[in-house]
Amino acid sequence: MATPLTIFVDTDALQMDTHGAVTGRLYVVMKDSVFPEQSWSDFPVVVLGWWARECQQVREHELATFAFMDGSLAFSARPQTETEAIIEFTRDDGTDLAVVASARVEPQRLVDVVLEAARQVLAACHRKSWNNPDIEALATAIGDAARPTTR
Repeated sequence: MATPLTIFVDTDALQMDTHGAVTGRLYVVMKDSVFPEQSWSDFPVVVLGWWARECQQVREHELATFAFMDGSLAFSARPQTETEAIIEFTRDDGTDLAVVASARVEPQRLVDVVLEAARQVLAACHRKSWNNPDIEALATAIGDAARPTTR
């Protein structure tokens, strides 16, 4: 049975620094747990751009890795069938890769929640009249990920 999965991003609290980097809370919610943690602050424009590009791997039923900016934190999705993937949340301390949680998810649900979070962040940036190469790259990644696969 697939585990409910969402991606939380606090679009109201996004901030852009003087160098154009957009920061804010970003984490994955799976049932009653979160990864990496509820107060996790990251670079949602860049990270969600990376994640949107990984959606193609999920659609092609290949291993996809969704990294946070802190490279020691990530989750991977390994599609098993058309309707099921195993997702593993990992921490890498440099000597050991630890799986801190895992679940079964619907691959299309994973793609949908990644793209929804990415669209929310992009819309928030537009509302704030922000634009920079990272935001443009996010828009491109969303567009590319939303295209139907040729498989």
